[in-house]
Amino acid sequence: QGDRKNQTIHSTCKYKKYCRISKDKHNGCRNNDKSDDHFIFIFLDSRKLEKKCSAMLTQLYNGKEYLIIGDKVGDVIAFDLPSLQKKTYLLGHCATVITDLASFGNYLASSDRDEKVFVNHFPQTFNIQSICVGHKQYVSCIANVAGALISGSADGTIRKWDIESG
Repeated sequence: QGDRKNQTIHSTCKYKKYCRISKDKHNGCRNNDKSDDHFIFIFLDSRKLEKKCSAMLTQLYNGKEYLIIGDKVGDVIAFDLPSLQKKTYLLGHCATVITDLASFGNYLASSDRDEKVFVNHFPQTFNIQSICVGHKQYVSCIANVAGALISGSADGTIRKWDIESG
């Protein structure tokens, strides 16, 4: 594969705050103030994971930012940003794929292929706040919408949950 560190990658960024900007020989320098969402990325670093990644988000806690990763075996881990050096195991779902992650301030929500969403305190994820149960098939996605937990499922439903009571 060669040296990928200096390759330019053209992509679309959903979260403009995290985009790395570089000069594009065709369009000059693009920045976050443009109306379109197309940015140019420079490959900065890579990290080998032991298991396949299935969900990812960033979480801010006490002024420090973390990269949270859910994997295909049911584990959720965190890396310190921007270094990606310190790896911390956060929690695990029992032998199931993590399908999505969502941040709620001091809470971290994780969904799985067993029709459940877990809401844990962050970073003390051993402390479970609530478990959202009610979907008939796997939970495919979750989101923080105005402080409420919204989940979508393969059963064709979306549900709105209170993160504290489930």
